[in-house]
Amino acid sequence: MEKRNYFIFTGGPGAGKTTVVEHLRIRGFSTVEESGRKIIKQQVLSNENAVPWLDRQKYASMMEKDSVISYLSHKEDDGIFIFDRGIPDTLGYSLLENLIIPESLLKSCREYRYSPYVFLFPFWDEIYMNDEEQKQDREKAEKTSKIMEKVYTSLGYEIIKVPFLSSNARADWVEERIKKVFSLV
Repeated sequence: MEKRNYFIFTGGPGAGKTTVVEHLRIRGFSTVEESGRKIIKQQVLSNENAVPWLDRQKYASMMEKDSVISYLSHKEDDGIFIFDRGIPDTLGYSLLENLIIPESLLKSCREYRYSPYVFLFPFWDEIYMNDEEQKQDREKAEKTSKIMEKVYTSLGYEIIKVPFLSSNARADWVEERIKKVFSLV
């Protein structure tokens, strides 16, 4: 199944993805929350261990499941959806952390396809910061950005690198490209 109206924002943590997603949500775009952040919040709240600093494998498994649910929950809608990360991000995370990669994850990456154009937010040292959910250091954040680019490219997606601009200007830049690509569909 391919949903050309599903646009992924990917990259390392602290690169500005979620901020731009929020700008676009305010402008009226339908957005889908990042599975990883959602799971961390839920796990911390319930005092469970499926978080990157305790049980990475369980965390990755939960991200895969939640990402597939998010993908399928909007499949009947033809409007534009912006995903703060997609199913292949779980594959990138698993590779980054040297985790066991289940066949189900590889199958999900092949079966549930997004727009062929993926917006990559490159590592940007000037704005990088971590928080309660994002605890990766600068080196790992930069490595994450590079591995996400490799994963999406290897899966046949075309990478569109988002330039270093203010968050509002980035939202303008992305919105213009999404509308252009979507009108071609």
